[in-house]
Amino acid sequence: MKSVLYIRELPNGNRQIFDSPGGFRTPAGPYFDDIAMNRADGGTLVSMKYGHEQSAPDRIIKDRLAKDYIFHYILGGKGRYNGKELTANQGFLIFPDEIHTIEADMEEPWYFLWLAIRGYNIDYLIKNAGFSSSRRIFQFGDAGRVFEIFNDVIYTPHPDADMEMYMLSCFYRLISYLKSESRQIVQRGMMQSESYHLQAKQFMQKNFARDISIADVADSLNISRKYLTGIFNKYEECSPQMYLTNLRLDIASTLLRETLAPITEIARLVGYSDYAHFYKIFKKHKNLSPSKYREGCQ
Repeated sequence: MKSVLYIRELPNGNRQIFDSPGGFRTPAGPYFDDIAMNRADGGTLVSMKYGHEQSAPDRIIKDRLAKDYIFHYILGGKGRYNGKELTANQGFLIFPDEIHTIEADMEEPWYFLWLAIRGYNIDYLIKNAGFSSSRRIFQFGDAGRVFEIFNDVIYTPHPDADMEMYMLSCFYRLISYLKSESRQIVQRGMMQSESYHLQAKQFMQKNFARDISIADVADSLNISRKYLTGIFNKYEECSPQMYLTNLRLDIASTLLRETLAPITEIARLVGYSDYAHFYKIFKKHKNLSPSKYREGCQ
């Protein structure tokens, strides 16, 4: 990391951020520079604005329509984006022409770096990085890496002749990192759901003889029943209740075929203390009563 930001308590109790112990080397935020790169035909390749900002405690921006994609990376404090509270090392992306609300916390107003960009191929890059109407908020596994990118954009002096290309390279670095983080989040989510799937099956296979419910299975993993149902729909193409029922009936069928144990005892062994309920479930799924099933296997 090339530099750090310094926090100063102001006499009125607010805080301000600086890029050196003595104050800002660059003008104090909100601050922006407008960089435009033009194509040979006179069209705009990309237009970029950037800066840092300390929000006032009572600052609320409602229903502002932006013409750019605007990245916000929060350094500290708290605030709300469309009603969702966010804090340090989180960020959010505002889409062009969208209605949104940004509100600083009254006691700990946030301070953040921001980058606004528009231009050729930007829509594709944003989508390719994993952003969509349902994914606007992000959090980084490596805060130092993204801070370095924003730091390079806002604070690093550039020779005029090279500035535009350097700024664009910083943006591509940011998009590349966001895409990498998005992929890792998806992979971590897949790995976690796979793990829950296997653990849930193991719990059922170990406890099928007990009077367990799907809520018991979910509680054993400390996840919601709704989330567990989604996992089984994904990996088993059935509900967890159906998986447990099939497990019990498969074991009951094996016992009916290979043992002479009383049917009422088999029902109890596979978790059905109520024989009438076992009879009803077995006949529904096997199209035969337990006794007829046994007779057909002899």
